[in-house]
Amino acid sequence: MMDHRTGKWAAALLAEQNPDGTWPGTFHGLAASGKAPLTTEQALRRLHALGFTREDAPIRRCLDTMAASLRGERKIDTYWETGIDWAMFEPLMLGAWIRRFDSEQPDALAFARRWARVAEAGFASGGYDVSAWNAAYEAEFRRKERHPQPLGLSPMYHAMLLPGLLSPHAERAMVRHILR
Repeated sequence: MMDHRTGKWAAALLAEQNPDGTWPGTFHGLAASGKAPLTTEQALRRLHALGFTREDAPIRRCLDTMAASLRGERKIDTYWETGIDWAMFEPLMLGAWIRRFDSEQPDALAFARRWARVAEAGFASGGYDVSAWNAAYEAEFRRKERHPQPLGLSPMYHAMLLPGLLSPHAERAMVRHILR
């Protein structure tokens, strides 16, 4: 059986990795563009598919950098999207990717537990109740800077962030909602 972690695709990805574990492009962005630099998300998705785990040094470096950013000790990059509560979306992405490789990492797990309380409230009725989600979001995160719209369900990131943290009822309701 071939170890894809030692193949040419992995070597090409790792050759672009920065010393801090990130990649040259912004953190966010899964869509590939021939001219844009490789994003950290693109690299993580590809390395995960190639079989890389938290035990591999390139992943460990990236996880350490993402955890430092999640703790507020550094900025992952200067990218900022308007129209959503980016101050909450960025840690959601970071926590989701950290948990994808290390579900027990303390910073990401603590953050995920907070989101689990939001999801439990948002799916308590058996479907996605936006009002209950938003109320739980405001209660849990008590945002100092109010964004016009609380951060709603982001299917990919919440699905990566919340495994093992939801009640069976809330998990079923969330999965049904995402699949629809």
